[in-house]
Amino acid sequence: MALYGAATRVLADLELFASRQDAVIEIQAALEAIVFAGPAMFDSGDVGVLLSAALNLISIAKTPPCNGYLTPG
Repeated sequence: MALYGAATRVLADLELFASRQDAVIEIQAALEAIVFAGPAMFDSGDVGVLLSAALNLISIAKTPPCNGYLTPG
């Protein structure tokens, strides 16, 4: 749920991610499908989707012009 919430919040600032808008929309849609299917439908395939979504959202957030919001680690 937390990752879905984060992806949904990114949609509010979609214009900041101009070069990655399609990826953000796809990630949010994949997470939404998992959430709306409910806990009973969660399986090992969804784990891969969650991990991939988390890594991709971090990568997207670190790309310009949004890199000013994150301190390089």
